[in-house]
Amino acid sequence: MVTKLKVEKCLVLERGDYTKIIYRLTPLSGTMEENSFPKKAKLALSLLMIIGALVFYWAWGIMYDSWNIFDGSNMGVYSIVVIMLAFGILGLFLTRAKN
Repeated sequence: MVTKLKVEKCLVLERGDYTKIIYRLTPLSGTMEENSFPKKAKLALSLLMIIGALVFYWAWGIMYDSWNIFDGSNMGVYSIVVIMLAFGILGLFLTRAKN
């Protein structure tokens, strides 16, 4: 997407016979941050994190026959799953949120 920009004079520096004009570019409509990362890509990445967390938990449970979340030896696995789920759910909320 191409954004139209407006050139504005921002600052004029004068020192003796030396003059420097500094210009600033500003977008005419909207901000450039709105379309920096497509909404579908955010949604896909969030869903991938959630699905990846569930598959990782399921595969670990099948391989090591350990479904007890209160067992201290499996804390690392469950912490990874919780972080992946948290980022996936947070990404879904941020994707659905309106400005």
